[in-house]
Amino acid sequence: MLNLKNRFVLASILIVIAALSRLIPHPYNFSPIDGLALFAGSTLWPKRFFAFLVPLLALFLGDLALGFHSTMPFVYGSVAIMVLLGVKLGSKPGVSSLFQMSLLSSVIFFLVTNFGFWITTPAYPRNAIGLMECYTAALPFFHWTVLGDFVFTFGLFTAFSKIESFALSRDAA
Repeated sequence: MLNLKNRFVLASILIVIAALSRLIPHPYNFSPIDGLALFAGSTLWPKRFFAFLVPLLALFLGDLALGFHSTMPFVYGSVAIMVLLGVKLGSKPGVSSLFQMSLLSSVIFFLVTNFGFWITTPAYPRNAIGLMECYTAALPFFHWTVLGDFVFTFGLFTAFSKIESFALSRDAA
């Protein structure tokens, strides 16, 4: 395992790369943010402030380029929850736990952000039926959330593991 400083630098570089991919044209909700929040929680947690700061800053910088919206507090809140889910993963998560947390992240993002849309816009009535209509209207986009979360979660953790193994093998040689 790399020392804490090198792990932090490597994790931060991977997070920045993933965050920049947000600016590349992609389907709605196919985003690196949930995966990088899980990754940050898992790899940066010894530096708790940075575990939250790095993904939230990446999200904010992307929003500067893409634009602000009324559901931002809900998006940022769900990302903070995902950092905590990443902490639960630990520093060496298995495939099964990555799969479970990635799917849980997708569900949390869907529930929290669509609730935020329902509460902050006049698009739906402010009752249970309106909330269900909001969730129903968002369902066609959910598969992109799930797919994006899997791709970026597994991509970040795999890249980190491979680079860390490579660095350790070079040090051993």
